[in-house]
Amino acid sequence: MVFALGLTHIDRHVFHLVSPYLHEIIYDICTIISKKRTKDYSKHTHDYDQCMKIIDSGINSIEICVKYIDKRLSFFTNRMMPIENFTIINNSCAHISMKYVDIRSVQLLKHQQHAMAKRDYFPVQLGDQRKWLIQYKNAVMDNGAAMGMTPEEVVANMTAADSQIDAIDTVIDAERAYKSALSARKAGAKGHIGRIRRSIKHFKTSSNYSIGTARLIGAIGPEDILVPDEYVPNGNVKPMPDSVVVRFKKKGVDAMAIYCRVLDDEVETSFVRIGIFINSPFEDTTPLSHPNRPEKRLYRLRGVVNDKEVGQFSDTMEVVAVG
Repeated sequence: MVFALGLTHIDRHVFHLVSPYLHEIIYDICTIISKKRTKDYSKHTHDYDQCMKIIDSGINSIEICVKYIDKRLSFFTNRMMPIENFTIINNSCAHISMKYVDIRSVQLLKHQQHAMAKRDYFPVQLGDQRKWLIQYKNAVMDNGAAMGMTPEEVVANMTAADSQIDAIDTVIDAERAYKSALSARKAGAKGHIGRIRRSIKHFKTSSNYSIGTARLIGAIGPEDILVPDEYVPNGNVKPMPDSVVVRFKKKGVDAMAIYCRVLDDEVETSFVRIGIFINSPFEDTTPLSHPNRPEKRLYRLRGVVNDKEVGQFSDTMEVVAVG
């Protein structure tokens, strides 16, 4: 029934406001059922009395009342209730539904206004905070008395706003200065530091380069401090058409001793030191043991300090030399 659709969604929050209209519609429906259109409340039918008892018991009983009325209306519908009676019921249901919507809208609006009044708003971004404080200061200056502030309170609030605006301005200026300084530092790292590093790199190729001088100019960092007995070099090898290229990183030593062994099924071989080299890469142009026949070679490295080998050998690196 329309009656059920109009009333079952009334919640506890607005029931006490809708209740008078609920009594009116039940009165209208019950008088139709009893076929008595009267405003004499002393002559209400049994149906009306039953519904009033249900409704007065509380909000949780509305659906029970709705089912009761639906049952009674269905009973009379089966007995061909006149169409004008249904029109009255529909109009009454529409009336109470509209009242419910109006009341609910007002209650929601009041709830939202109450929530906004309790909420403490202050912007997050510094720029927005500054604008907010200026707006607040001007509003207090013009409307402080109307807001219930004493002259002393108006002055105190304006002074507080000014102080915070000054503090924000200090932070904004500092941020701008920091960004400018950071930009200058990055530009310096790219230009000035780049020039210094190129000079150090060129110096390392000089015959005058030594670990002592490198330490003097800071070309060796703490991570490059050498513990001779624990030193283990590393590198790699790559075959070329006419040679084998050996690359390495000294990492604290003066130079690198390079050893090579040719694997030959016909002859027993062992590692032979090719030489001591300061710069990487080293290009080994040693001829093949058997012309035009590729051979397998093993290479290994060992650090050198003050013309003496120190630490451990590197892992063995294998390559096939082709020329």
